[in-house]
Amino acid sequence: MTTNATQPTLREQLLAAQVGVLEVEANTLEEKLRRIGTGWFSNRQADIVGDIGSATSASIYRVFHKWKWATPGVNSPFVLQINSADGNFINAFASYDVIRLVQEAGNDVTVANMGMLSTHGTMVMQAAKRRVMSPRSWIVLKEAEGVARGNTNAHRDAVQFLRTQEQQGWQLLVERQGSKVTIDELKNRTYRGAEWWLNADEALELGLIDEISAEVQVLPASPIGREDLLPTATDTWVVRKSKAELRKALVAIELVKLARVDGMCSLEDTGKVMLFGQVTADSCALAARELNQLMRASHKHVELLINSPGGCVVSGAGLMDVLDRSKQGGGKLTTTIFGYAASMGGFLSQSGSHRRMSRNSYFMIHQVSSIFGGSSSHMEDKQVSMERLQEMLFSYMAERTGGKLSLKDLKAKCNEHDWWLTAPEALECGLIDEII
Repeated sequence: MTTNATQPTLREQLLAAQVGVLEVEANTLEEKLRRIGTGWFSNRQADIVGDIGSATSASIYRVFHKWKWATPGVNSPFVLQINSADGNFINAFASYDVIRLVQEAGNDVTVANMGMLSTHGTMVMQAAKRRVMSPRSWIVLKEAEGVARGNTNAHRDAVQFLRTQEQQGWQLLVERQGSKVTIDELKNRTYRGAEWWLNADEALELGLIDEISAEVQVLPASPIGREDLLPTATDTWVVRKSKAELRKALVAIELVKLARVDGMCSLEDTGKVMLFGQVTADSCALAARELNQLMRASHKHVELLINSPGGCVVSGAGLMDVLDRSKQGGGKLTTTIFGYAASMGGFLSQSGSHRRMSRNSYFMIHQVSSIFGGSSSHMEDKQVSMERLQEMLFSYMAERTGGKLSLKDLKAKCNEHDWWLTAPEALECGLIDEII
């Protein structure tokens, strides 16, 4: 039996099959990387949908931090597309300050209204260098809203604080260069629950936006693969195999990098822990777990970001112990307030060796409160326990003010009312070290 000299040997056929598989795998990975390159992350474009709440400011902070971490030294613009019909002023201030600080660090931000922006979303938009509204979108402005519980003093305090937030929010809308709307007009148009609807043309005329557009940001795509590694007619099977293996390896490396960025949280890569929302047993356990992981990874500088209305005092006190432990052995703990640090959130902020507060945030102190029942003896025991806990926390806070507030001062300030402080007031009282 004779063999045709032109027929490939089994070895050559096997090599050709291996090359075919490798080239298909390399092409598949390159196509996957190409699709990722057209997505929201690579184009620095994120969607914020729903009410402006604590989760909103947390999401904005996380995604901006990921983008900056993924491309260090690259000042590409960031885009937030927002469609939000409600929210609250405190968390709008937190989101505003997050955007402002990102821009001060060198990354321009565009906020685009793609549907509806309430007062809260419109305030957030004012922090951006570029404010865009799609042609059929709307802005709906209205007064601050809230809920009051308790006696007449509590109601009076709640109304006063709502008005304070509202005035601050109106100020953010009118202070932008080119704004033609006034605070008096905002008050008149939204008085007693009235809603002021503005279409894109009207918002542009009033200086609340910079342009009307529905464009999607598309950044220049990074080249996928290398032209010199594509097969040519003169390549032998051995050369084609080497080229395919290298193509596949290079793209796999890029995909691993992207997967690491996508999975990045506030742990080893950042040294940051977030407490955005209620102080609960669950949120404190999560923060403690992340702090312990950072300590095991030998992080010497940890930052706790706080945007909290307070909550469980006992759980918060336990977290304070973990925060204090993170400073042992020369470690540094920075606490940074966005939005507000109220009640237990304020006490947690005092654990920082350096305490910071964004300029539109609030600090609130009040007496320890709880709801408990049972027999008269049981209730008496609970009352004694609460007073001991309050004494411990207030003493710690007074000590951290460096003598600017005594224990007696703290008790007197919040004897009958919640004591709300702006960032400058908190700085003056020694409750923070820096306004950012």
